[in-house]
Amino acid sequence: MTRASMSPPWVISVMHPDPKGNNDINVLVANNEQFLKEHMLPMAANGRVPSNDNFLLFERVKAVMSNDVVIFIGNEKHPCCVLPDIPIELKKEHTYKYKGTTHSFQLVRIKQMAPCTHEFSYLVTTVAKGSKKQEKKTKNIVYYRWDNRIMPLEYDEILQLAMLYKPERTICISNRRKEVFSLIHMFHTYCCILKEEITVSDVLQLHTEKCNGSILDRNELVFVMAVIMEWAYQSRSLPNDLKKKHMEWCHSYAIMAKWMRNNPNIKYIHPDYLTKLDAKTRQSVYNEGFTSSPRFSTRESGAVTDPFHRKNVKQHTMYIKLTKPAKTQDDEQQEEQKFWLGDGDEKVKAPLLDKGKEAAEVPV
Repeated sequence: MTRASMSPPWVISVMHPDPKGNNDINVLVANNEQFLKEHMLPMAANGRVPSNDNFLLFERVKAVMSNDVVIFIGNEKHPCCVLPDIPIELKKEHTYKYKGTTHSFQLVRIKQMAPCTHEFSYLVTTVAKGSKKQEKKTKNIVYYRWDNRIMPLEYDEILQLAMLYKPERTICISNRRKEVFSLIHMFHTYCCILKEEITVSDVLQLHTEKCNGSILDRNELVFVMAVIMEWAYQSRSLPNDLKKKHMEWCHSYAIMAKWMRNNPNIKYIHPDYLTKLDAKTRQSVYNEGFTSSPRFSTRESGAVTDPFHRKNVKQHTMYIKLTKPAKTQDDEQQEEQKFWLGDGDEKVKAPLLDKGKEAAEVPV
């Protein structure tokens, strides 16, 4: 994507949140009726479709066949994670059948459009129920791969996908991340197609109300903001009073993305602000099941300090036997609770070990 294609003068409007806001979602929907009617991106039901459910498979196939622009977003190398059994090798063919109607997909071409985006071209042969006539047509599917645990560092591809949109002729199907694409598409439509001003807060409220998917998680929201920040920078739409904050925000995102790439075994990170909460609030967070702390594989603690080059095998074996074993899951939970509540906070009762004995007061 060229710099010129990302340079709408209207993008500055989305960089300033509305100080007043809009508390009435019905008014917000009414004010944006044109977008919802003509430009809201239709999306198939989210989630992985089982390969043995012929009805759900055929519903997804019908969605593919009834639209000119088909966008797949998945977390695996090939689009079969979005539409099971769809061919991924040239000249291979698969037939979807349901109640007498068949659609046969034969892969005829694969074209790489960008590092994570490929276009799969299929020759589709359709035979309707009770008919012997074959109807053939070429169907192009654009597949964008988005790994589960990776925060992207490039934004051009996702913006290019948004630019493929054609009103009433586009469908987005995914096993995850469709809400992210829908939200970015909404920003792109307002700025580049409708050329209307809309605030970030209004877009988020409108998307949450009308998108037929789940609410975006933390990583997805952060990524959307990163796209907006980069878009504003490339389009030279940043006012002087936002340049410093923009630089700090982009720098923070780059650090987060790099760290998550280097530590793929860590799924979640505790927000820093939780460490500043008072004892009562921290207790409520823990009681509500706050379990998003980093989790590591169970291992012998000796493996951390054991050198790869072993000069004395016998001595090494004795060392491993004497080394304290890895902590159990219960130990980790107790330490985590102690971290959140602190040493000087309230004490809780330990569970009764035997009947008739009183519970002991233990710090956590």
